[in-house]
Amino acid sequence: MLDPVRRLLGMLVVATALGLPVVLPVPAAEYDPSDQTVRPIAPETAQRIEVLTPSAEQQVQAVSPEEAQRVTEGTRSSSGRAANTVAKVFISILAAGVSLAAMAASLLFI
Repeated sequence: MLDPVRRLLGMLVVATALGLPVVLPVPAAEYDPSDQTVRPIAPETAQRIEVLTPSAEQQVQAVSPEEAQRVTEGTRSSSGRAANTVAKVFISILAAGVSLAAMAASLLFI
């Protein structure tokens, strides 16, 4: 019964001996404060503020609650929406086929 306890204590001692150098702090090398100097930056040359005139490109207009809730009709015709749906189904089937082919190829190489 003492053998597993001794083994566990031995592993604990070994783990502590190996892990202790990793955890202990390392004393810092010599620090010379003159290595770090602070030089002030002249504000008139470092930053410049230019006023921009507002352009007519971005204007904010108030929208009434009725206009915000209004739903517009789609710009595509019914045939355009049908073609879009067919394209989505075709791409989905193609993606599933490529996925299954890649899986089969990876199983063949195992």
